[in-house]
Amino acid sequence: GSALGDWGGADGTLYAYAARNAVVLVRPEETRACRRFAGSLVGHVNRVTALCFAKRPGVTHLLVSGSADTNLRLWDTTARRCLRVMRGHAAEVSALSVSPIAPDLCVSGDRGGKC
Repeated sequence: GSALGDWGGADGTLYAYAARNAVVLVRPEETRACRRFAGSLVGHVNRVTALCFAKRPGVTHLLVSGSADTNLRLWDTTARRCLRVMRGHAAEVSALSVSPIAPDLCVSGDRGGKC
């Protein structure tokens, strides 16, 4: 489901969190209680309001983010680039989820109650 932070990546050690109009990627340090910056995903023109990793075998590097700019973005977290911008919401994206079973299925909702 949607959140402002999520764990993902091939080994489950990549953490993504919303930071204004970007998604910041960090990896925890094994020897210390701190985190190591792993990159950022910049492209939304307003604050990120939801994000979710794809959690299926073979696609653990994909992340979807939703924003107050009313768009969804599909990101490749390994290459640190946007693969696709999905438009269609009339209001701020408030929820999203990537199916763990069905390929290419992501469901999103907005503050206006539309899916």
